[in-house]
Amino acid sequence: MRRGFIQLVTAAAALLLGTGWVWAQTPAEQFELGRNAFHYQDYERVIVLLTPLLEPEPTLPAKEQVQQAREWLGASFWWKGDKVQFRQQYTKLLQEDPDFRLDPFFYPPEMVQELEDLRKQLIELKVITLTRPDPVEPKLVIRRTVKLNDPWVNLLPFGGGQLVQHRWGKGAFFMSSQLLCLGANGGSWLYMYLENPTGNARVAALSTMYAGIGTFAALYIWGVIDAFAGFEREQVIEEVQEQSASADGVNGPVHPSRKEMDLGGDSASIWAVSPMPPPGGGIGFGFLATF
Repeated sequence: MRRGFIQLVTAAAALLLGTGWVWAQTPAEQFELGRNAFHYQDYERVIVLLTPLLEPEPTLPAKEQVQQAREWLGASFWWKGDKVQFRQQYTKLLQEDPDFRLDPFFYPPEMVQELEDLRKQLIELKVITLTRPDPVEPKLVIRRTVKLNDPWVNLLPFGGGQLVQHRWGKGAFFMSSQLLCLGANGGSWLYMYLENPTGNARVAALSTMYAGIGTFAALYIWGVIDAFAGFEREQVIEEVQEQSASADGVNGPVHPSRKEMDLGGDSASIWAVSPMPPPGGGIGFGFLATF
């Protein structure tokens, strides 16, 4: 008899210790035990500790504690695979606070989505009504200022097409080489006009003159083809980024980000080859480009 009594007392003590002295705690103390169990992911213990605080009627003194306890209890049921109890607890929670949402930083996306599906069902059944509209994520709006480039600039000599595309290396090559060819052609012509050479000197001058103009023509054709190959019809000259309207219909903070982008366009408006008097007198040719 005495041995049986001792076994009964031992079993009762083990039960009380195993459940965290559920029945010996005040609601506030039991709520704190449930908080600790939830943070340590002991979901079975959370269910044992928090269920008596909410069923059949909440015994916690503060509304915030009731909502928090339902959040932890419903999440614990979800992690234990009991989706029926999960929906039951969160249905009550949504009835108390239709705008309640789980923090996606702490809860898995699947649980968050199931709560949103439950909210939509309760709204369709007219069980709950949202007191504020669903939040609308601000969207990033990008506004670009685009300039249409004229293809005719690709026909300019002296690397004009490359220079307006800001391809400085090739532009400098075509400009210098074509000017050199024209210089050789013009110099040979002036030599023959002023000196009137004969014999081999005249043949050499004629050869240099024709070679200069022929090489210039070849370089010009090459430059035009290369300019059209790198030509872009549209050039983004300004880009502004800003946020769209927020959920309350008021424009959110605008954070402009401007950047100039050269995508192969012509910002030059005047190109010309015109006579210019060189220092010391005489006649020369000057190349003018404005950007």
